[in-house]
Amino acid sequence: MVAAKTKTVVELQNAILKTMVELVECRDDITGGHIERTQNYLSVLLNGLLECGLYKEETSSWDIDLVLQSTQLHDVGKIAIEDHILQKPGKLTAEEFERIKEHVSFGEKVIEKIKKSTTEQAFLDYAKVFAGAHHENWN
Repeated sequence: MVAAKTKTVVELQNAILKTMVELVECRDDITGGHIERTQNYLSVLLNGLLECGLYKEETSSWDIDLVLQSTQLHDVGKIAIEDHILQKPGKLTAEEFERIKEHVSFGEKVIEKIKKSTTEQAFLDYAKVFAGAHHENWN
């Protein structure tokens, strides 16, 4: 009975997450499928790291399934960006580009707010990293 209830709750969580992600993505017609592709690319990268034994120390404590699932929230901050910017068909102006960059910090704030309402932290910790750093250049 506990396993069945847990399965039901996890299915509900996944359905809510998927819907939330689709709502964010549908605001931006230009990058359709971006979130799923990002998750798939990260899966390939992580599997490659694990197979090659690279960054073992850093990745040994990771719950890879949770990491991959959390990537879906990397663009959640786009909900704060105006439609005329997100849906602009041409090149963004310098001011628009600066505004769209703000989705990163807003995404972190959204996830931090969710963290305050739950005891589940691991998923949200991963999600916050992706939301806040997915446009950084790796040096």
